[in-house]
Amino acid sequence: MLFGQQSPWSLFYSEKERHRPPLSRQKEFRQIKNAVIQEAETIRLGEITFEDDALDLRQSDEVDKDEDVSWDFWTLRMDVQDECSSLAERDDAVESMRKLAESGDVHAQYFMGKLYLDGSLVIPDSEVAMNWFHKASTGGYAPAQYALGKLLLSDDANVHDSEAGIQWLEHAAYNGNHYASYRLGKEYLKGESVRRDTRKAMDHIYTSAQAGNPHAQYLLGKLLLQGKVVERDKEEGIQWLTQAAEQGHGYAQCLLERQSASTAPEVFLAVTRLLHHMANIFQDNSLPQSGTGLMQVLTPEEMQRLLIQAKEDGCYELLLLELSTGLRRGEILALQWDDLNFNTGALRVERQVHRVKGELVGLSQILCKRRNAVQIEQNLFKAEVAQAAAALFSK
Repeated sequence: MLFGQQSPWSLFYSEKERHRPPLSRQKEFRQIKNAVIQEAETIRLGEITFEDDALDLRQSDEVDKDEDVSWDFWTLRMDVQDECSSLAERDDAVESMRKLAESGDVHAQYFMGKLYLDGSLVIPDSEVAMNWFHKASTGGYAPAQYALGKLLLSDDANVHDSEAGIQWLEHAAYNGNHYASYRLGKEYLKGESVRRDTRKAMDHIYTSAQAGNPHAQYLLGKLLLQGKVVERDKEEGIQWLTQAAEQGHGYAQCLLERQSASTAPEVFLAVTRLLHHMANIFQDNSLPQSGTGLMQVLTPEEMQRLLIQAKEDGCYELLLLELSTGLRRGEILALQWDDLNFNTGALRVERQVHRVKGELVGLSQILCKRRNAVQIEQNLFKAEVAQAAAALFSK
C-alpha cells in the first residue's frame, strides 16, 4: 500500500512538480463561460438572485449558545475541541459525548450531528448526522431543527427530502431561529423546494431582517430598490442596506456606494458575482509550491483528518510516527526493536529502505546529513507515539 497506489494522505508528501494545461483547455474555463451565460440569462429574465449562495454560512448561522447547557456537555465539548489533546483523548471525549447524547441531552445530540456532518473527528456520515439532528429536533431545540432542515434540503441523495426540510425550517422559525426564517424566505421566493409564495417569503424575510440577520436585511433592501417582488421604496431599501452594511455585509456596502451610478443594480450584482466566482476558481485551482525546497505544513485539523483516514486504511501507526517525529517513510520501515528506548523516548535511526527495480532494499546507514536519533519530547504525544512504534514493530 505504501509503495503502490497513492492513498488520500500521501499526496501531501509528494515532491513531484505539478503541471497543468493552459486555462483554455481546463474545465474551470468552461465554468467561467457557463457562469457568464447564466448571469446574462438571469438579467434577461429578471430573476431574483441570492448572492449568499456562494458563501459558506455554516460557521455563522449555526452558533452554539451556552444558555441552559449542562455542565457535563460544557466540559465534554471543551475536551472534544481541545486541539492540544491527543487524538486518543479526543476520541474518548467523543465517546463520552455520544453517551450523553444517548441519555437525551439535546445539546449533545446536536453536537454529535455536527461532528458527523463536518467529519473533523469521526468519519463523515450524513445519515448518522440526520438521525442525531432529528433526536435533538424532536426535543424542541431550534438550532437542531434548522440544521436538520438545511440537511434535508441539501443535494445529498442519502438524506434529501424537500417536504420534510421545509417543515423543520418552519418549526425552527416558529421557535425564533431567524436564519431559518431567512432560508424559508429564499425557498418561497425561488419556488424550487416548495411552491412559490411571495407573501410568505416576504413575511419570513421581514421577520429575519428585524431580528438582525444581515443577509435578510441585504435581501430586503435589494428587493425594495428593485421593486420586482414588492413595491419599490428606495428610502426604506437604503435603510435596510445600511443596517446590513454596518454588520459587514460586502454586497450591501457595494450597493450603497453605487447608488448614484447609472448602472442598474442587477447588472452590477451580476458582474460582482462573476468576479467572485472567478476568484474562487483561480484560488481553488492554484498550484502549491513544489520542488522549491519549501515545506508544506499541515494544520492541526488536517493532521486529525489524516490520522482518522489512516486508521481506516490500516497505517495509523506509520503516519503518527511520521507526523510526530519527522522521519521519512523509508526510515520508519527500517526501524527495529533495538532502535526504541522506552525509558528515554528516543528512536535510533541507522537504516532506511528504498524501492529499487521493484524490490525493497535496506541500507545499513543513512547517507545524508541527518541526525541519527529522534527524541520524542515529554509532551502529549509521547505515550501515543511509543505505543504506535511498538505496534509498528510487531507487524
